[in-house]
Amino acid sequence: MLHRKTYLHFCLLFMTVNNYYHPLNALDPLAWLPTSWVAHQREQTSLTYPLAQQQCINVTIDHGLVSLDTWNQPNAAFHITKKGRTSESIKNIHVRITETIDSIDITIEQPEDQTSVELILIVPAHLKVTIACQQVGDITVTNAPLHSKLSTQEGSITVENNQGETIDCYTEHGDISIVCSLFSEKSLILARAPHGSITLHTPQTLNAELDAKTVKGSITVMHPLALEKITFPHFDKHQVAKLNKKIQGIIGSGGPLISLTARNDIIIASDA
Repeated sequence: MLHRKTYLHFCLLFMTVNNYYHPLNALDPLAWLPTSWVAHQREQTSLTYPLAQQQCINVTIDHGLVSLDTWNQPNAAFHITKKGRTSESIKNIHVRITETIDSIDITIEQPEDQTSVELILIVPAHLKVTIACQQVGDITVTNAPLHSKLSTQEGSITVENNQGETIDCYTEHGDISIVCSLFSEKSLILARAPHGSITLHTPQTLNAELDAKTVKGSITVMHPLALEKITFPHFDKHQVAKLNKKIQGIIGSGGPLISLTARNDIIIASDA
């Protein structure tokens, strides 16, 4: 009897804890599993939009994976894959595409937690593209357009090839990796990872103005670097540590701005 009573008390305690923290999910064992394990149902849609005067494409998504690539066609192609536990949950994923004279706006809303969306975009290289993941989502760019602005609250941002002019990246919780195979006089690179690290791959010859800051990590620059003139009232090991947390200077002969801010390490390599 003693063993039986102990077992019953444990079960009651377990159910009480579950009901306290997750009253809606206590009786649903699948609610505790990752979305990728239970989202077996899927629905796929492919769309092509001829571009008239539109110069911008704006994407807002709750959570999911977004991939971006460019081509030499005058159209924008979208491939959307909805995933969910049931067909009903997939129906609750709302996709709204709005065309204006200047832009195409894509908004994807997911009221249920255990759903996900994979969005693939292929657009002309001359466009300006903005992608914003409101919650959790990785962003991958195979070939960046002329101007791109990428942001996610929790996830990584990877740009495999950037030959455009402006690239602006932000992830609240995640890392940023950018391969910049072309850096011209019109280029601008902004990257912020308040809780992550930043790796920037650049050509062997690079002329830029650098503004880099890190909170906990270090800054590595694999290019000739001239620091701005600094005057210290005294100089010791603490000043040396501060020098490795914030660097403002000129790479090569100077040029457009590269601005990087991260919590952890910042690396600027010369191997793109």
